[in-house]
Amino acid sequence: MSLRVSNIVLSVDEPEAALPEKLAARLGVNASELGPWRIVRKSLDARRWGDIHFVYAAEVALPE
Repeated sequence: MSLRVSNIVLSVDEPEAALPEKLAARLGVNASELGPWRIVRKSLDARRWGDIHFVYAAEVALPE
C-alpha cells in the first residue's frame, strides 16, 4: 500500500536523512517498517524571516 504524506517540515540545518524518521513518526510506525519512499515535492518556505524551513511531500510504501 502506498501513501502520500504532506507537510513534513525540516529546518534548513537538518539533513534529508532525517526524513524517514519524520515519515515514520507521522504514520505512527517504526522507521524500520517503512518500505521504499521517495520525495514527491520539496519547497522552501521563507514567508517568515526567523522561520525559514523546507516542506516536503513524500510517497511511502507500507507493508500490508
